Amino acid sequence: AIVAEGSNLYTMYRRANQEVVIALDASTGKTVWEYSYDAPFLKDMDMGNGVGPHSTPLIAGNHVYAVGATSKLHCLDKRTGKLVWSHDLWKEFNGTFIDTGYSCSPLAYKNTIILTVGGAGHAVMAFDQKDGTVAWSKQDFANSPSSPISIKVAGQDQLVVFMAPGVAGLDPNSGDLLWSYPHTTKWDLNISTPVWSDDGLLFLSSAYGVGSRVLELIRRDNKTSVKELWYNNRVRVHKDNAIRVGDYIYASTGDFGPAFFKIG
Repeated sequence: AIVAEGSNLYTMYRRANQEVVIALDASTGKTVWEYSYDAPFLKDMDMGNGVGPHSTPLIAGNHVYAVGATSKLHCLDKRTGKLVWSHDLWKEFNGTFIDTGYSCSPLAYKNTIILTVGGAGHAVMAFDQKDGTVAWSKQDFANSPSSPISIKVAGQDQLVVFMAPGVAGLDPNSGDLLWSYPHTTKWDLNISTPVWSDDGLLFLSSAYGVGSRVLELIRRDNKTSVKELWYNNRVRVHKDNAIRVGDYIYASTGDFGPAFFKIG
């Protein structure tokens, strides 16, 4: 997707065997800067559903953070496009290989950016925004294409990650596990981003024959408990995201068949 700040727009695109991060003037469409890097598809990648990049860049402070389909993460100066630091998430940290391409969008928290990587001891990782050093690396979940979100439960900051075996809540300061709940699909493809509301309800949905559920998060005595309020196999949000307006969820559902717009 495209992100905007001030008079500039930031996004990514693919050019032959390279991926490109680009800043555009919003009023004219002219290129302010581009940063390109080599990103040939890896063995066993199947990009028939789109060559990517799939992730949305993040603007935080003076930097833009962008990660491509082959999991190459770059921190760039948002004014000039000059490289500040970079990581290859799969190569350096042995993250979960996703054959359709990496798609997690970076999330800013305090002085870090957080991404899902997958694998033993580094399912979720936080990097220092300024120099890219690892702030923390925790959990053993296999990765999925979904992106993390930041929520607040009874005054506590929590990080929600929709991983291969299900959804989990982590402490964004340390990566420590606060709670988890199973939601497993075929091929470990939880793709859609969960939807949180301040009334303590978390909506999550997947295709691949699974469906949707709403979890109620309750925090007492410094512990968070999880209660499933309902489950529906008929609503299966595939690659898009749902939104909540008032007491209703709006989403496109259809799994691998016709996609219908539904309200529930």
